[in-house]
Amino acid sequence: ADAPLRTELADWARRARAAGLEKDDVGALFTAVLDSTYSTNGTNGTDSVGRSHEGDQER
Repeated sequence: ADAPLRTELADWARRARAAGLEKDDVGALFTAVLDSTYSTNGTNGTDSVGRSHEGDQER
C-alpha cells in the first residue's frame, strides 16, 4: 500500500539532491513538512487544515 508513496518520495529526494540540497537539508525540510502536516491544534485531534489523524498510530 505504501509502494506508490515510497516511489514518489524517492523521486522527490532525487530531485532535491539534483537541486543541490545536502542530506541534512533534505532531512530538515522533510521534518518541517511532517511537523506541519501532523501538528494538531490540541482540541480535536485535527491538523492545521482540519484533517483527522485519529488511528494513525495503529499503522
